[in-house]
Amino acid sequence: HMANYAAQVFLLKLASDAKGDTAAMLKSPDGTQAALLKFNTRGLPVMSLWKNETSPKGGYVTGLEPGTSYPNHRSVERNQGRVPMLKGGESWRIHLTATGLTSKAQVDEAAAMIRKLAPEQPVIRTAPPAP
Repeated sequence: HMANYAAQVFLLKLASDAKGDTAAMLKSPDGTQAALLKFNTRGLPVMSLWKNETSPKGGYVTGLEPGTSYPNHRSVERNQGRVPMLKGGESWRIHLTATGLTSKAQVDEAAAMIRKLAPEQPVIRTAPPAP
């Protein structure tokens, strides 16, 4: 029972290929269904993963949120250089593809593609790095 569970957010910088393309997937426990996001890290350089557990009856919610910055106060993100500044008439374009996978073969294929992007030794921090 997770009655006192507080929602958590994990701040991610995903590995990508030489063009900046990356992917993230949320799959069912049995691996037969998944939601796959594909995007380029030049337009969406960071991702927030939201996790909220309640009681077993209440369910479990996970959110995958690619973005230009993390969900911190804008001043924090601006100080870290993660707030794009556009001049009048400029635009910020991104391309994101969301795909529903409905078979184990599709999920396995997407997982293999993501594994190829992953570094051998990911960097995991439990606190933000010093500014």
